[in-house]
Amino acid sequence: MAGGYLLYLTVQNRWWSQSRCYVAAIPGLLVLAAGMTLQVMHNHSATGRWTELPYQFHEKQYAIAPNFMWATPNTPTQPYHYDSIRQVYETLAMDNYREAHTVLGYVERWGRRILHIVPGWSIFGILPFFCLWIQPRPRLYIVLGLMFGIQFVLHSFVPAVMSHYVAPLVPIAVIFTGVALRWLKNQIDQARGAHATHTLGHGSGFVLALVALQTIALAVTWSPHFVNPIHWSQRRTQMLSQLQQDSRPSIVFVKYNPEHNAEVEWIYNGADLATSKVLWAHDRGPELNAKVSKCYPGRQAWLLQPDEPDSPLVAYPGLEG
Repeated sequence: MAGGYLLYLTVQNRWWSQSRCYVAAIPGLLVLAAGMTLQVMHNHSATGRWTELPYQFHEKQYAIAPNFMWATPNTPTQPYHYDSIRQVYETLAMDNYREAHTVLGYVERWGRRILHIVPGWSIFGILPFFCLWIQPRPRLYIVLGLMFGIQFVLHSFVPAVMSHYVAPLVPIAVIFTGVALRWLKNQIDQARGAHATHTLGHGSGFVLALVALQTIALAVTWSPHFVNPIHWSQRRTQMLSQLQQDSRPSIVFVKYNPEHNAEVEWIYNGADLATSKVLWAHDRGPELNAKVSKCYPGRQAWLLQPDEPDSPLVAYPGLEG
């Protein structure tokens, strides 16, 4: 966002030619410097290197599928201790990587990326095109459009499709819309007589188009194909809340079915395991589960099978905690 702020100043105020805008750019520069400083400090504390991200360190140890389509699969340096983790890297990620190299898979991922962008930006996304229709400003729009297009094309070479992957597009989209809003405000302020009527007529059409686009975007986003009314994360949150209300701490052994979706992960804990009211662990059979339970005495042991429909928590047989 700091970079987007500076770019907005550059486009709107031409700060290279107006000394007063140097002062306005200082907050953005300070935020950018602070963010970079904290990032490199975090890198060094986690990986031992100033320039290596923890994510990169993790990928070198466990990942097989590369982050970009033009790269070749990696050879992990660490073993997988759980089948669900192995499934993520050897099956899920690699299948996604192979599908991205097919024509249909590549096109399908383009569509999914557009659906990630449209719902969040459709409320303002049509505004720049509306302003361009009334008063063409091709030079500025071409520059911003090229920046947006280049980022989108580069993003299309990432096999995985996730909402946060389109984050680099957000500052450009915000600037694009901000330019249009500023121009539209100036036009309304300057409108007089027939010109005001002309602007109002175009504005009415714009509002109708905006409402229609937003309605379509929301209908697509909230359709059953994209949102499960009983999402697994909501079930986990409700279950965790109930367990935290119990007077006795708990440990939940989660047993997945063989066909379990590795992206649906119930098992994660806080940093301090000893003081956590609720612990989550993989079910690895009575013998190993008993050893885990003895490491955290005094806890009520539960068994959960989340892949079974409406599966409740049940006391784990033979484990008293």
